[in-house]
Amino acid sequence: MPVPNEQQLIAPQNNKPVFLIGMPGAGKTYWGQKVAAAFGLTFCDLDFVIENQTGKTITQLFDTVGDLGFRQAERDCMLSLNNGDINNTIIACGGGTPCFYDNMNVMKAMGKVVYLYATPEVLAPRLKEEAAKRPLLVGQPQPEQFLTDLLSRRQEYYRQAHYILQVTDITVDTFAKILNDV
Repeated sequence: MPVPNEQQLIAPQNNKPVFLIGMPGAGKTYWGQKVAAAFGLTFCDLDFVIENQTGKTITQLFDTVGDLGFRQAERDCMLSLNNGDINNTIIACGGGTPCFYDNMNVMKAMGKVVYLYATPEVLAPRLKEEAAKRPLLVGQPQPEQFLTDLLSRRQEYYRQAHYILQVTDITVDTFAKILNDV
């Protein structure tokens, strides 16, 4: 049987949400939008939800309430998603989302969690142009070393995901298999 092309892929309906987690620059937003479009699903970026609900940009939140205040706002917004219809939704989470409170357990209970794994060597060039928009990277003289250290701290959380995908090997068809895995 031939593999269908992207236009032929159909996701099951009433599917639980899929949470995309991973380091900054791993492609959570990129793949979330691409997969949602390919399957006719809804895409949600948790950072946009946070900005809409707080009326501040992510950078402004970090500047005004600090990391812990941001993490609380992030958790509140993630939990608020459960109040709506999030079936058939791909949700791109912030890189730290699964690492605070019991967020990983909450996401796993609400739907499927997919970790997009990328090495610091892959991430650093991707993030070079975006460092000013990423509060954790602002002022980092050695971004690759910073990413290595950050990944080593976050890895224990990320590895709890239902699925782990190497970003250099992902295709839309990879997600078709995940969406159909009940």
